[in-house]
Amino acid sequence: MNCLTADKSSLRAKPPLEQLTSGMVNAVRCQITFSEDWTGLTKIAVFSNGRASVDVPEMEWEENVIPLPPEMTARPGVTVRLGIYGTDGGSVVLPTVWCSLGSVQVGADPSGAANLQPTAPVWEQVLVRLNEIGRGMVLSVNGMTGTVNLTAADVGASTEQEVKAAIENALSDISIAEEGAY
Repeated sequence: MNCLTADKSSLRAKPPLEQLTSGMVNAVRCQITFSEDWTGLTKIAVFSNGRASVDVPEMEWEENVIPLPPEMTARPGVTVRLGIYGTDGGSVVLPTVWCSLGSVQVGADPSGAANLQPTAPVWEQVLVRLNEIGRGMVLSVNGMTGTVNLTAADVGASTEQEVKAAIENALSDISIAEEGAY
């Protein structure tokens, strides 16, 4: 596990850092110790490798331990960095400087194919999100089809417009990766 300290705007790693290899999935975690400056702030970890950037909100951490997103180790030869920023009422209050977690080395892979299991495709995120709010609707995105049962009563709506608004609201937190980030 990589151990780091966030002291106000400084973010430092305590050696030794774990070796990063291409194809790693759920193999590296980062534990952050925060100074008093971070008390009361909602924290978001930002991982970047120069090609992709992934935000991991504090609600997805386990006691200040953050898993390294698999997108960060998808390609060898990139440097993975971590930054933390704190928010208070929605405005950025305290960003740290970037801290390098190391370069991604070429990892052994018996098949020669990447083992990356990135964030679910958009169509899958849509189906999961719609299943959270109801059942029955047929949804087709880029040839992928799924059925979701949704009634107006399920979302407290009485008109088609209100149902559409409920669906848009439910889907608003789905992230869409830019080309090359998946």
